[in-house]
Amino acid sequence: MSSVKRAAARSRQARLAHTVADARIHDRIHAAIIEQRLPPGTKLGEQALSSLFRTTRARIRQVLLALSHAGTVELHRNRGAYVTQLSMREAREVFTARRLLEAHIVECVAKGLTAAQRGRLEKHVATERVAADGHDRSAVIRLSGEFHLLLAEIAGNNVLTRFLGELVSRTSLAVALYEGGGALCEVSEHEPLLAELVAGRTAEAVDRMVRHLERIEARLDLDRTVGQPVDLARILGTSGGGRRR
Repeated sequence: MSSVKRAAARSRQARLAHTVADARIHDRIHAAIIEQRLPPGTKLGEQALSSLFRTTRARIRQVLLALSHAGTVELHRNRGAYVTQLSMREAREVFTARRLLEAHIVECVAKGLTAAQRGRLEKHVATERVAADGHDRSAVIRLSGEFHLLLAEIAGNNVLTRFLGELVSRTSLAVALYEGGGALCEVSEHEPLLAELVAGRTAEAVDRMVRHLERIEARLDLDRTVGQPVDLARILGTSGGGRRR
């Protein structure tokens, strides 16, 4: 192999390594937000994050930009990046959108649930139950959102699944801010919904989903305020970014 080809190969490998590292940083921050370990309003300083992940501020800036596109981070000129802090109006709009979207998703699932799909849902709900019984709060929050996304995936509309992914993320932000960090859902509400889906009772399944989302929204507290600053190193950990480049 010529020196030019070797250099090109090294360059491709370096770009791939950076891409993988950036994805890991993105996923770690995103998970901490969705699992409500990073509360709404938390400042995500480029210098603090670059030191924490042992990478450059430029790469952190790209990660924060990607998170802002997903709606979980807000970028403010001359102020920096913060975990998105929804207004009460925005929170209400999220739930309105979810009720409309998920009523359609549940209707589609109830009309054509296969044995394999039923098995996936039952396995997921069982995993939720284990997490709930074990008081694993982060897992409960993550799994509760994934249950709704699994329904969307089974419904078979990729566009709706992407839309719902953003709405689920923003729901977690709303719950963290206005309910003080509770779980998105309770497995005790997913279990009867699944029973309606398995039985093919479309109207009943749609009604359960709508009321399920209404109950989550009803728990929101308009008077709740953001808590104290958090320790990014404790929440995000001190490894995973590789050497500074």
